[in-house]
Amino acid sequence: MRYQGQEVITGEAEYLWGITPRWTLVFFGGVAKTTSISTFDGAGQTVAAGGLGFRYRLARKLKLQSGLDIARGPEDTSIYITVGSAW
Repeated sequence: MRYQGQEVITGEAEYLWGITPRWTLVFFGGVAKTTSISTFDGAGQTVAAGGLGFRYRLARKLKLQSGLDIARGPEDTSIYITVGSAW
């Protein structure tokens, strides 16, 4: 919610590189552009973030994975522990 505007456009990309049947490296990044909320405010902001991580396949038949991601944005670095997938 830190970066808001009247209109927002975003783009994201992720690349998974399978090292072995159980281990995968993940590279990801994104960029967003906001327009100004007020007519007296500037031209909005453009923000980029990205990172890398790894996945380990816990159960091959269920396609269950867990892993760790490190992401870097404009102000902070974050570490995420993942189990499963949104898809």
